[in-house]
Amino acid sequence: MLFNSDKRFSVEDGESVLDAALRAGVALAHDCRMGGCGTCRVRLLDGTVSYEDEPFGLTPEEAADGYALACQARPHSDLVIEPGIAEATPEPRRHSAVVRDVRPLCGSVNHLLLDVEGDEPPLFLAGQDST
Repeated sequence: MLFNSDKRFSVEDGESVLDAALRAGVALAHDCRMGGCGTCRVRLLDGTVSYEDEPFGLTPEEAADGYALACQARPHSDLVIEPGIAEATPEPRRHSAVVRDVRPLCGSVNHLLLDVEGDEPPLFLAGQDST
């Protein structure tokens, strides 16, 4: 169960918390899916998990503080988890835009000036992936 939410999902034997959540349509932040990046870090408010191999994206101190990596965590009981940023981000939407200017900033980073079509401006949160 997700903390402060009515969202619930079941985890099959041998399935990770992340895989079960995604299968049920529950958005949890994730990236590498191998336990290295830490993007899928959740806080365990109730319940216990284990790992086939200790994930290198979670320090022993974080684990002791009740954090787990959803992509590798296998539950041993019912869980109540506090998800990361995915629950706070809006659902993706498509917008049409005209590129007015492209200016290189550094390396592979470019500044784009866009004229977005339509009445509803796009929502943006710092750090969002463009894919």
